Amino acid sequence: MKVRQSNYELMRIVSMFLIVIYHILIHGNVFNNTKGGLHFIFAFLICITLVHVNSFVLVTGYFNYNKDFKWKKFFSVFMQSWFYQIVIALIIFICGIYYIGGSYTLFNTLSPLNYSYWFIVKYLLLYLLSPYINKVIKCTTQKEHKRLIIIMFILFSILPFITRGGLIFNDGFTLIQFIMLYFIGAYFRKYPIQENYHFKRFSKNKLQIILFSLTIIFCLSHFLLNLLSSYFLSFENQIFVDFGNSLKQWFTYYSAPFVILQSVCYFLWFGTLSIKNKAINLIASLVFGVYLIHDNDFVRPILYKFLKIDTGTVITDFIIIFKVFGFAILIFVICLLIEFIRKKSFEFICKRKLVKKLTFKIKNYLINV
Repeated sequence: MKVRQSNYELMRIVSMFLIVIYHILIHGNVFNNTKGGLHFIFAFLICITLVHVNSFVLVTGYFNYNKDFKWKKFFSVFMQSWFYQIVIALIIFICGIYYIGGSYTLFNTLSPLNYSYWFIVKYLLLYLLSPYINKVIKCTTQKEHKRLIIIMFILFSILPFITRGGLIFNDGFTLIQFIMLYFIGAYFRKYPIQENYHFKRFSKNKLQIILFSLTIIFCLSHFLLNLLSSYFLSFENQIFVDFGNSLKQWFTYYSAPFVILQSVCYFLWFGTLSIKNKAINLIASLVFGVYLIHDNDFVRPILYKFLKIDTGTVITDFIIIFKVFGFAILIFVICLLIEFIRKKSFEFICKRKLVKKLTFKIKNYLINV
């Protein structure tokens, strides 16, 4: 049996691990509860991790731009997120950890598209639009495609950054951000970087060094902007203070110009790798579950309290650095195992004839609706 390329599968694994680290730092309040040198280290670590969401959307555009829309794929993502939402809510309710009451709370918990999983909502909307986006991509020339990306980058990244979102707002959590990244991912599939421009003159190793170096440079540039924000906040002049607040506000936005450029170089670097590995492909097929489990609205506040990460006090001990990475590995592995069990259980259940018939009827009904 032929093993498919694992370079972007490895990227999915790395990106999901970066998501777990990012959530520990932000949702676990590690970043907010540190000062001085520790705060400085974690600020830089956040800059490294910020490529995670963008890379998942880039790879979606890369692989999907020339594929037909499939309801099976849509419902697979839909049902997987709904499954974890319902099961986790039931466990929480049965254990008496939270009381789920009130019509809105109950509806929000049971709704398959509530904003608990904001990425799922945007991803599914993007996938619904993808057939029409793909038609635009297929009928545009390379020059037109490139020009469209530049225009979108100016309108939805540079302009919001300069105007502080006053003219056009995009914090990276928007559908327009996903559409822009989809176009970028599709562009590099349609016109591979190794075969275009002056890059084709470089060997594979040199191209890898260039892309990796650019990833670090853009990461450092974004980090320096964050340092600059603290400098401007020290001024008494309100103009400088406003500018400093703006830079600080954009620190964790996925749409920040340097973050997008860093994400693209990170994505392209993985594209230059030649890897074929069944284990990597298997793990990559499970990483979606890592996000659905550990970042669930009910799990999130319990998890970081249980791990004693979010203590509510100022953290001064540098051992927290090792704890962050240790807990990230622990969360990642446990969630992978849970998703592996769920996947195998579903595969077994779905092979039953009665389930096949029922699934077929439900799918046809939903498609007709």
